[in-house]
Amino acid sequence: QAHPLHSQHQPLQDLQQQQQHEHHDMQHHQEGQGQGLGLDSPYDSEGPGKSRKRAALDTPGGGAASPSATALLAMHDVAAGAPPGAGATDAAMLESLSVGDHGGGASAYYRPLTQDPHNSSKREAPLQSGRAALLFVDIQNYNCSPSGALGSQLQGDTAYYWQRIHEATPLWAQLADAARNCGVEVIYTVIQSLTRDGRDRGRDYKLSGFHVPPGSWDAQVLDGVRPGPDDIVLPKTSSSLFNSTTLEFVLRNMDIQQLAVCGALTDQCVDHTIRDGADRGLDVTQITDACVTHNPERHASSIQLVSGYCRQITAAEALSELQNQAVNVEGP
Repeated sequence: QAHPLHSQHQPLQDLQQQQQHEHHDMQHHQEGQGQGLGLDSPYDSEGPGKSRKRAALDTPGGGAASPSATALLAMHDVAAGAPPGAGATDAAMLESLSVGDHGGGASAYYRPLTQDPHNSSKREAPLQSGRAALLFVDIQNYNCSPSGALGSQLQGDTAYYWQRIHEATPLWAQLADAARNCGVEVIYTVIQSLTRDGRDRGRDYKLSGFHVPPGSWDAQVLDGVRPGPDDIVLPKTSSSLFNSTTLEFVLRNMDIQQLAVCGALTDQCVDHTIRDGADRGLDVTQITDACVTHNPERHASSIQLVSGYCRQITAAEALSELQNQAVNVEGP
């Protein structure tokens, strides 16, 4: 007497065998069609190399190809394949399906900038007139003045923070003047709502209690580093101004590829803006000693952590680059 399980699955096995026979019959039929039509591949009536590739990707049991192999097949179908044994195309396809390649068709790699002079030269390129913009982040009365709505509420030991604001202010002024003199765009962003009650603010700003009404004293840039008549000022209500302003749109319109960033706070809005700028394809430079935050530990940690997203230079180095650009613009 037959085993119950064997009897139960016998029809399924018969069906699988029938499907395999049909598969081989269809293949022989396509071979005849391909020869009669004069196609590149004797196995293909759909187009050059397709059936050949599908046969190579089928599992031994006649099942469907794996998802990764199917994706690879689609890519190979775009580039017309050569007949079997024709050489490079078949060899490349078989190589891409090797065990070590995991069916991906390409090899993963990691090339840090220290090992990649081409990309390193792009990242380390000096600021260039017509391609660069200088961005000041939140250097305004609200948070950079002891009388500001936020500055007056700071808790704990604030001596370091106010000392750094005092030291950075003349650097900001020198950088702005040098940029204007050589044709580098000067852009300011300030924490400022678009509405008087702040209903347009980002959720994080609402939860954090940040609100600066438009046109208020708190929204103004610090005295001594005020924007020039042709500088750009963008109000923002998010940590990264890319998320709540038209900065990216403006930079693209002016063909700006390089963005030099400084301001406050090193480890918050400056850091967030640098990372977002890098992700948007900009070549970002951080002017490290022209960035400020509440203590030296926070500053040093942020500088280290964000270094993979930008070039880092001092204010003296930035001024030298800008002054060299001014000489080139003016001529001998």
